[in-house]
Amino acid sequence: MNCRKAADRGVIALCEMIEMTKAVDALKNKIAIVTGGGMGLGRALCEELARKGATLIVADIKGDAAVQVAERITRNGGHAREAAAFVRWHEPYESRGSRTVL
Repeated sequence: MNCRKAADRGVIALCEMIEMTKAVDALKNKIAIVTGGGMGLGRALCEELARKGATLIVADIKGDAAVQVAERITRNGGHAREAAAFVRWHEPYESRGSRTVL
């Protein structure tokens, strides 16, 4: 994926994050929660983060899709759990992380 040519802001942010974590174990001992992780771009993000060493929480409104992604990551030697989740935020971004509970 060419970061410079990406038109979508989400794709640019994803691309830049992956570029920053080139080392195989760059995300070891980190937990990543990916909403919409059951398919498409979210699934690709989960798989890439797992390759970089992150432990994944694969969250998706379609719980069976989240299960499949988490199982695939685990089969490939990664660490992942699934969560059937519908996520909608009504508060400022800054306050989200302080209330996240695993």
